[in-house]
Amino acid sequence: MNLFLMNYLIELSNGKLEFEICSDGCIRKKVVVCYDAQNIDSSMKGECESNQCEFQAGVLEADKKYLWFMSPKMATSFTSEICETAILKSPKVIPSFATTASEKSCEPLKRDGNVVQLFVKEFGCSLKVVSNFTFRYFI
Repeated sequence: MNLFLMNYLIELSNGKLEFEICSDGCIRKKVVVCYDAQNIDSSMKGECESNQCEFQAGVLEADKKYLWFMSPKMATSFTSEICETAILKSPKVIPSFATTASEKSCEPLKRDGNVVQLFVKEFGCSLKVVSNFTFRYFI
């Protein structure tokens, strides 16, 4: 059984699940979120429950600094602090930066209209849900 750090219900006003991560305070760190999904691709499950898919984002520092989504393959380099977004829409993650890399994504399961359930598994960086939304926290 997985233990989740935090469990959230978020009602999306625009119907899409979009995350933003900023490099500030996130060097050599990452965030991992599980979300209830439909059309689940088993390769996207990670360490999430059977009805969920995983989303990861972070900042890698090697020869350069890179902000990445899902894996370091989908990354953009930077020299000064940046923020980037990713939309989770099956079958792929749609990043805000230009990339030739492609990462799979599951379609978030929406209940009661546009309510999505998120489970934060690893919290090394701040991750923001981009949208006008109604936020409810529960354990």
